Amino acid sequence: VSILLMPDPPPADDPSQTKWANTDQNGRFSIKGVAPGDYKLYASAESLGDVIRDPEALKPFEGKAVKVTVREKGIEQKELTLLKPEDARPK
Repeated sequence: VSILLMPDPPPADDPSQTKWANTDQNGRFSIKGVAPGDYKLYASAESLGDVIRDPEALKPFEGKAVKVTVREKGIEQKELTLLKPEDARPK
């Protein structure tokens, strides 16, 4: 599973603050070197690499994002919901 950590709000022209990782076989992941601040976490069975260049692509999935506040030397544990294409369809 691909994990995406996107600053909240997303940076206008600085994708370097966006981080990603892949889970292990147990669904666990670690993202290091994250600057303190507010972020949203996303999980997808498909690669989220293209989203890094276009944060607007995540708008339909905002309801599935998990908000996290990163603090200096902090450790967070979050449970994520896997994004599915049907999540982007209007209800």
